[in-house]
Amino acid sequence: MVQITVRPTGLEPSELELSNKKFLLAIDNQSGAGNLALQLLEEDEHGNARAKLRDLGLSLESLNKREVIHLPPGRYVLREVNHPEWACYITIGQD
Repeated sequence: MVQITVRPTGLEPSELELSNKKFLLAIDNQSGAGNLALQLLEEDEHGNARAKLRDLGLSLESLNKREVIHLPPGRYVLREVNHPEWACYITIGQD
């Protein structure tokens, strides 16, 4: 399981390195904000967002999110749309 916590200061951890496999992504909202619009984006080699892969929203009714994710090797970012500085960069390496 990969745990990401949303706090008033952003996402923790801010960076993850994982192997090429499926994993359970666990996101917990401890930010105090009611609705969060999280997006998982693929990045190119220059760090620019290339494609949106998933919307992972959180609300007052659902402060936690659990989803099985499979990402091929590459670099990704999980970002809150309304707070672009709230980000967790994810690097998926080769097995």
